[in-house]
Amino acid sequence: MLLGRRLRPGSEIDFEPPIEEFPAPGSLRVGAQWGGDTVATLTFLEAPEEQRQAVFDLQYSYRVVDERSVTVQERRLDVFVIELTSRNFGPDGEIVEQLSQQVWFAPFVGIVKTEADHYLVASNIFDAPRAP
Repeated sequence: MLLGRRLRPGSEIDFEPPIEEFPAPGSLRVGAQWGGDTVATLTFLEAPEEQRQAVFDLQYSYRVVDERSVTVQERRLDVFVIELTSRNFGPDGEIVEQLSQQVWFAPFVGIVKTEADHYLVASNIFDAPRAP
């Protein structure tokens, strides 16, 4: 799954080239790793014009550190615990910011626990008809 833009309240981030946020479901397993480099353009939608945009080089890496079962809406889901590390670089190549976070990801459902510790509590996917 490629991610070209992330929208948040009051801001958006464009990635060029898009980042590989999650690989194909069949390739997820504990120990799997992927990552890359991109240019991120951060736009603060309500900031004054001179402070509205920041552009920086971004290096990212993902690593599957665990697999576990969780319950959402009385259904058991197998999730992968994925650790993300990102580094923002300044104009002289120096690391300006480094961030590490964890998410729980269930193939065909999506993110079950976010980096801000928000949990999926319900999903309309569970109401969809099941394949025979």
